Amino acid sequence: AVAMSETCDSAAPDEKRALLQVAMQKRAKRWAAARGGLVTLLTSLEEEWPHAFAVPAGQLGGAGVPRPWVPSGTSDREVVRAYKRASFFLHPDRLAAAGRDTSVVVEAEEVLKV
Repeated sequence: AVAMSETCDSAAPDEKRALLQVAMQKRAKRWAAARGGLVTLLTSLEEEWPHAFAVPAGQLGGAGVPRPWVPSGTSDREVVRAYKRASFFLHPDRLAAAGRDTSVVVEAEEVLKV
């Protein structure tokens, strides 16, 4: 992990982005394969990708506060609603506009590809 960080820090922005994409893509695919269905993926987003959700979770409040990206039920309507909310909070353009680090933006891109 240290070598990857050092490599990313010394690389040009495009090279850094490419290195992060490779690393995050593998991690996102492992996460999706291990978790299974969409309801489980949505429920585990904040736990599995804390960097991407640090700001929105902090704005919502502490533990016990319902998260909009976690489906309140298993109906198609509730799952679609939660997915759209997760996409809103994780949208790479929105994160970049908020000044989030490139690693968070790339992480969000890879999570949404799953």
